[in-house]
Amino acid sequence: FFGALAMLPYHSLPLAVIGVSGACFASAPLAYVLLYAGVQYAVAFVCAMATTGVGLLGKREDGAMPLWSYAVFWPLHAAKAVFKSQIKNRLTGKTSSNPPATEIIPGWWLGGRHADDLNVPWVTIVDCCNEFPRFVYGSPSTSATYLTCPSWDATACNAEEMHRAAQALVRAAAT
Repeated sequence: FFGALAMLPYHSLPLAVIGVSGACFASAPLAYVLLYAGVQYAVAFVCAMATTGVGLLGKREDGAMPLWSYAVFWPLHAAKAVFKSQIKNRLTGKTSSNPPATEIIPGWWLGGRHADDLNVPWVTIVDCCNEFPRFVYGSPSTSATYLTCPSWDATACNAEEMHRAAQALVRAAAT
């Protein structure tokens, strides 16, 4: 259950309900914290459902997440941090058969956030997530061409960004 909650933002709705309802029964300081967290999860959920607001968390073009995002959206970032190991275990196949990345054709890999665990020197990285910062710092892929096409969990980026990503992949294949 708790591992599923970390797959933000679609599972933000249960966290929003818990936060807002908890605010009704908690003492004043805790009530404000729970209400703040609940509203943030609700906003993330609504943005994902509407496939809008991908810039809400402030992820930059280089994949970095600005400090103000952690300060303002600490409930969302805290949920990711708490459940990150459960997600990693699921994606690395420790609790499921999902590998961190799969070679779909020779030299072309499709992977998730923990694909860097494979220690493959990626040439081009297309990051389609807006909830997590770039993850390849200090890895064999530090010099990889990096392109961010942010989208909420389980949604797609817009057509223009898909076109940019396809062009970057074609350029990488030509080299």
